Amino acid sequence: MTQAKTLKPGWRTVKFGDVVREVRKATKDPVADGIERVVGLDHLDRESLPLRRWDDLAELHDGTSFTRTFKAGQVMFGKRRAYQRKVAVPDFDGICSGDILVFEPSTSDLLLEFLPYVVQSDGFFEHALGTSAGSLSPRTKWQELAKYEFVLPPLDEQQRIVEVIVVAQRSGDALRDVAASFEQLLDAVGGSVGGLPTVPLGDLLVESPRNGLTIDVSSTPTDVRALTLASVGRTGFDPSGYKWARNVDLGAFEARDGDLFITRSNTYDRVGLPFVFPGAEGKVVYSDLMMRLSLRPGTIAPRILETYIRSPRARAFIRSIAAGTSASMKKINATNLKRLPVPLIGEADQMSMLRQLDAVCAMAVSLEENVNAHSALRSSLMNQMLGSSQP
Repeated sequence: MTQAKTLKPGWRTVKFGDVVREVRKATKDPVADGIERVVGLDHLDRESLPLRRWDDLAELHDGTSFTRTFKAGQVMFGKRRAYQRKVAVPDFDGICSGDILVFEPSTSDLLLEFLPYVVQSDGFFEHALGTSAGSLSPRTKWQELAKYEFVLPPLDEQQRIVEVIVVAQRSGDALRDVAASFEQLLDAVGGSVGGLPTVPLGDLLVESPRNGLTIDVSSTPTDVRALTLASVGRTGFDPSGYKWARNVDLGAFEARDGDLFITRSNTYDRVGLPFVFPGAEGKVVYSDLMMRLSLRPGTIAPRILETYIRSPRARAFIRSIAAGTSASMKKINATNLKRLPVPLIGEADQMSMLRQLDAVCAMAVSLEENVNAHSALRSSLMNQMLGSSQP
């Protein structure tokens, strides 16, 4: 191999499947097996290894359909929508979604602590994306990931790389913790109206919440983009969630600047999350997995309602109306959503809240930029050290 001539002594090119195995252990009775925690794909944070979120099995009224088990220290990889770059290392045992692959070393030549950084590398994600199939929810497979080739350092070099990257990782995680505190502040802004009189959401709407269109997704650019579930970020609109749409008759389903949307089908944690569309050049349509909320002028500003719907008070109501036979995916309908109690906020108070939101969001954006810059720096560091094939 040409590349082998440029490798440092002791370094070698290997296939992922030669040094890693997929852990496919399952349980038929998680309670009997002493499993207490359930992890879905949405519990994995983008580009952050610590697994900070989960559901308690005892609190899931419908139980769970998940059967795949994992152990502390193993590497969890989100095979669905790999572009989200979801990798986690849990510090507890549990059960997880089938959309999460579980890895561990299959040879003593690979340190368990080194494996997460191989999975987080740009090369691995590019391979995962290149081998993903499907339209709305592309997935990759273990059989394809096993073919990925990378440069494996000797054990002492693996340990050195881990020590360097861990320092950078901790700095990035600290930034994310600060960013998360601002998300909590946004929740507080939404929940600060708890003492006001309320009216049903339906009384504030021009028309009943309108479902979008079934999207025929195109793998190549078209003249129409579609808003999808991936367009819903943790604090609002996520522009990375666009898909190309073909064979579209926009009609009443064109997304306009300032429109307020809410997801009607998603996981239990994310169903009913809203976002205000900031507008974009060109034509944009919204998918049938969300609804548009058309507000009557002079009632409540879309951004205020968006923030309120994200508050714990409103989220509790939405979860109470979410239905579905699947333990992981839930749906809400327009009839029940129109019963959501919405606080009556005066115009002056709304203006004050909008100023607070502007200030909070500006700080959140600044923090997010720092997190992204740090992620890019860490990614560059990882790629340089893992791709040490230079003379």
